[in-house]
Formats: sequence, C-alpha cells, structure tokens
Amino acid sequence: MSAQPQPPDLAQVTVRNPTSGEVIGQYPEQTADAVRAAIQRARGRQPAWAGTPLAEYQRCIFRMREILPAKTDDVAQLISDFVGKTRVEALATEVIPSVIGSRWYEKHAAKFLQS
Repeated sequence: MSAQPQPPDLAQVTVRNPTSGEVIGQYPEQTADAVRAAIQRARGRQPAWAGTPLAEYQRCIFRMREILPAKTDDVAQLISDFVGKTRVEALATEVIPSVIGSRWYEKHAAKFLQS
C-alpha cells in the first residue's frame, strides 16, 4: 500500500503582542487559492445579509451596545494585546466611542441601510 501524497506543510503565522513581543497565538498561513475561495464564499453570502430586515440590524447593534459595557476590560485587553495600545488608550479610543456611536447608528440605521 503506497502512502497518499500529503499537501505541503503551510507555515504558521505567529501573532505577537506588538508591545511585549509575547506570542498570542498562531494560525496556518493561507494559500492564494484559499484566500480567493474565502472571498468567493463571502460574496456568495452577501446577498442574504443585504436582505436582512432593518429591525434585525438594529437588534444586533442594540445587543452589542448592551454587552460591550459589561466586557470593557476584556475588550480593552484584547485591543492592547493585538494592537499595542495601552488599556486606557483602548478604552478611550475604541471601546467607549463604540458604545456611544452604536446608539447613534441604531437610531439612524434606516437612513444608511436604504436600498
């Protein structure tokens, strides 16, 4: 019995905290064909997303605004780890503006999502 040919091993992409250099994680490098296939899948699903009722978009925004304040420390830490901002900077420039801005988007979603 002969061995089946194996696909070449793909390199692992190492994700590091830009401030400390600590390894946060790894994932397999993707081939150009795999990236093109992922883009095609996303394009294929976009029409269904575009057909989502306005009330569902608003529900998602509301739910994010409801959850995010309870998770501010976790989200700020993720931003800090992956982007290199301090936690305070992540809160001031990413998390808090997202909570505040989401209320505005929830109220004005109809205007921006009109077909």
